[in-house]
Amino acid sequence: MIATVNKKFLIELEAEREKWPDVNYAPIIKNNAKQMKGCYTRYVNNYDAAEQHLIQLKSKDKEKHRYLEVCKTHPDANKQDVHSFLILPVQRVPRYRMLLEELLRSGPGPGPRPGSG
Repeated sequence: MIATVNKKFLIELEAEREKWPDVNYAPIIKNNAKQMKGCYTRYVNNYDAAEQHLIQLKSKDKEKHRYLEVCKTHPDANKQDVHSFLILPVQRVPRYRMLLEELLRSGPGPGPRPGSG
């Protein structure tokens, strides 16, 4: 679900980028935020259970443990274990927030409010 939501988000951002310099990412971010929040919340809420399952696999099933160790040697794994990949979505959430805060700091300030001038 996370991959699907992020892929849709990326496609929308890239389509908006084609309008450069007249881009407006805010509606895209706003429209995707609720769906992202939902799938990331579910992921984070289930993270501990997934991690416990990995621990059990490693301790109770030597064949699966060996398989997981071999998987680290795959070129795409970059010597990372399953746990390293499992934490990536959890780490992404603060990165989105930092990116949005940076965009707000570096972008133009808000224009005049309707009725304030």
